[in-house]
Amino acid sequence: MERTPYTYWENGLYPRRSPTAYPGEIQEHLRANAITVEDSVENKISFNVMPGRPVQETLKMRRYYVWDDAIEAEFDREYFSSMKKSPDHLIFVTVLVHLQKMLYVYMCHYCGIPYDPYAPEKLKVWPTQLDIVMPRLITKHEDIHHLLKIKSVIESRPGHFVVTADSIVENQVTINGQAMVILIG
Repeated sequence: MERTPYTYWENGLYPRRSPTAYPGEIQEHLRANAITVEDSVENKISFNVMPGRPVQETLKMRRYYVWDDAIEAEFDREYFSSMKKSPDHLIFVTVLVHLQKMLYVYMCHYCGIPYDPYAPEKLKVWPTQLDIVMPRLITKHEDIHHLLKIKSVIESRPGHFVVTADSIVENQVTINGQAMVILIG
């Protein structure tokens, strides 16, 4: 059964539609229409391309704005690289990891589950198809915005969802695709 995300809510709750603009164009009065989720959790990733030359990035979350058809993240970032001449930029792998968290927060909203980053997991999120376009590096450190627009949520069987969505970071990097989301508790 396919549902559009904004029709999920029952019991008289009105749909919270996201703005159609990209994150940099969203005005504060449009965010007032969203549910605000404060989140000061840090998301960290560390890897190496060459042996003994680590690259690390930390996303310092500020908050999420959640609508019935979208979620927007606001965060700052820190970057470290021991690679020569490596520009300080938002790493797409970090964005991918964070995109899973954004979908987790969104699906908690969609399913009516309270989001608590310190509670036991309630959902599993597995990206199954991704299309990444990164024409420029994002070198900004503060007040970075990432918008995930939900195109469809299909419940393939009870507690199993296929989510199709498009996302954009700072009006530059797009990551579009599908993910499987399973309720686990």
